[in-house]
Amino acid sequence: MAAFTYIPDWGPDPSLEPATRTVNLGDGYEQRSNKGLNPYLPTWNLTFSKRSQGEAQAIAAWFIANTANVTAFTWTAPDGDTGLWVADKWTPAKPVDYNSWAVSAIFRKVPA
Repeated sequence: MAAFTYIPDWGPDPSLEPATRTVNLGDGYEQRSNKGLNPYLPTWNLTFSKRSQGEAQAIAAWFIANTANVTAFTWTAPDGDTGLWVADKWTPAKPVDYNSWAVSAIFRKVPA
């Protein structure tokens, strides 16, 4: 299993959205229940900016080579939460300034 070791920019954006199922019963009533045993798995919106072109392209290439949004990888979140994660979405390396490149990604924790 691959380990993601690149360090994101300071101030990443965490979120926690419970996974729920909703069944509409009619007349405005609905039944809601948790999806699975772990409905509260965190998501992190990460940015890797002010990188050289080579490093930014290496980060983007790492996602393609190691995850393809299918394979989980190990990563330690900024809050110290180590576990298995998937990259739900990422941007290709893009220039943002002279000799400065960036990559963005969304990591979602998956049950171990």
